[in-house]
Amino acid sequence: SIVGQVTGARTVQFWWDQSFCKLANASSEAATPWHTDAGAFSFVGEMLPSFWIAGTDVGPGNAPLLTLAGSHKDTRWFRPVFGTEHVKELPENYVERDEIMKDVERRSADIRTWTLRAGDCLVIHPRTYHASAESVLPVADVA
Repeated sequence: SIVGQVTGARTVQFWWDQSFCKLANASSEAATPWHTDAGAFSFVGEMLPSFWIAGTDVGPGNAPLLTLAGSHKDTRWFRPVFGTEHVKELPENYVERDEIMKDVERRSADIRTWTLRAGDCLVIHPRTYHASAESVLPVADVA
């Protein structure tokens, strides 16, 4: 019922799940790059949220989720992060992910850092630019 309220849907269907394990003291290569989820979905629409659920407490130094406020209003489609390396030409209305970085790297970019407790859930619009930060906590400090 909560998902229906958030999306404005009368019925809701679970479609896909994916898990990521962000290890403390990992290199910056372990961070998830800036992206949107919409370009990788096989469905199109505004009622396709992603749910970021913390499996452990996530603080500022423990690979938190980052979002660019207002980016959900961007109507461009971006090449998905993985799985399209073989595609030579993007479909009409798609642009390279480098275009996301232009917005993220603006001095005035409103980048939000989400710190969550284990079990907390963040609902993300399918077009929201998001990434994970690099972990900086030593392994012994991660519960």
